[in-house]
Amino acid sequence: MTSNLSYRALVFGASGITGWAIAKEALKYPTPTTFDQVIGFTNRPGIDLSAGISQVQAGLEKIHGIEGVTHVYFSAYTGHGTGFKGIKKSNVEILESAILAVESLCPNLQTWIFQTGGKYDLLEKLSKGKKWKFVEVRPDGVSGFVPSNNAMNMAQALGLFLSFYASSKGSGASVEYPGPQAAFTARHTDVSQSVRSENIGAIEAIGSCRNH
Repeated sequence: MTSNLSYRALVFGASGITGWAIAKEALKYPTPTTFDQVIGFTNRPGIDLSAGISQVQAGLEKIHGIEGVTHVYFSAYTGHGTGFKGIKKSNVEILESAILAVESLCPNLQTWIFQTGGKYDLLEKLSKGKKWKFVEVRPDGVSGFVPSNNAMNMAQALGLFLSFYASSKGSGASVEYPGPQAAFTARHTDVSQSVRSENIGAIEAIGSCRNH
């Protein structure tokens, strides 16, 4: 980032595990004055991205300072329980609504950072020929804190499983790995929400973002 310019951050999904950390980091990293304003959105309560472009735009218009947004961090997610195709469709739709609404209101938009999930093609199409670029982040898994309950919670799932297992087999029973061997030996790289958010900030700070 160039120090003589003014930057403003907009975080979609600010109450989720990645959005929450990004919003916190944007307030202090790389400096507390990097962004002159940090705007965070949640779904409950907040703006329903699945309501369509016009509704999203109407909601954004009410936010003081929205016109000065330069950097968007998109961590919103939807479609639980609809299967792979349903999840992909729902998330592409909310991303498209968000992009088109932000484009119409934020003439200084420079960078759109998003977490992958079947949305790369849409970003590539919508950013083509535009002055803004996008950055794709691909974590295997993210660990950290969220301010509200999250169904995508490994500790919660394990706690429930082990409670039911103890109820069935008795207290102190040994627990065998319940999944396939391939899953047990598969390589998987998790990252903490704070490290991930700092890395995103570092990418922007050194100006190495590009449309890949």
